[in-house]
Amino acid sequence: MSPPLIRIFGSVYETISKTTAPLREIFHHSTFQALLEVVSTKPYPYATKQDPIEALWRTLIGDAYDEKYPAPANIAESFYHFALDHMSMALLASRIHGSSPEHFWDENTLYEEFAKTELLPSREAIVAKADLYYQEYLQLDPSKDQYFMPTKSPLVAPFQSRLGGVAGDRCLISTENGLLGLAPNSAKPGDNVVFVRNSPVPFIVRQVAGGRYELVGEAYIHGLMHGELGKEGPVSVEAIILQ
Repeated sequence: MSPPLIRIFGSVYETISKTTAPLREIFHHSTFQALLEVVSTKPYPYATKQDPIEALWRTLIGDAYDEKYPAPANIAESFYHFALDHMSMALLASRIHGSSPEHFWDENTLYEEFAKTELLPSREAIVAKADLYYQEYLQLDPSKDQYFMPTKSPLVAPFQSRLGGVAGDRCLISTENGLLGLAPNSAKPGDNVVFVRNSPVPFIVRQVAGGRYELVGEAYIHGLMHGELGKEGPVSVEAIILQ
């Protein structure tokens, strides 16, 4: 017996061009380079007239904090310290495993390019922080099985707590027309962003045989979540068949 079909009405508005690994994996096992490889394909400034790094941090937390939209500008400071902590720990891990600093930075060339803005910590700031963490690491007792937990700035907490609640089971995406967003980890290039009539959020769908679609899940598209769609003209609505 064939599965039931669902007819919805909306607009197939965008197509995904790039996706990252699950964000949870990136923030545990990688560096900002993986995110910036998506951001680097976007036009400058972003569609919302923001710096691409501002568009990135706002996307990662759904541009909301403590029930405020858009997220207050001071969350940028928390993002800065989150990036500083994350990159410093990555550099420390590289050092502990015997890699040279030059090798680390050779693998993070995009980071240095984007760090020219004040929204991201500089290479010098990361190296200094990693050195402090290394001194803490040396205080561990090698005869004991200890997990290294460095002393973090309390300024990391606002961004990190919101990030965990929003992006934990999602990946970062970019679209063919230069938008950033969050989507389920199963999303992949070629999937479509659909705005459904009367829905507060867009969805990711995947075209299958017969012009039908499979639902991948809901999404966040930065700059198109609060009535911005249609401001520059009417948006065509069509019947979309889901299976």
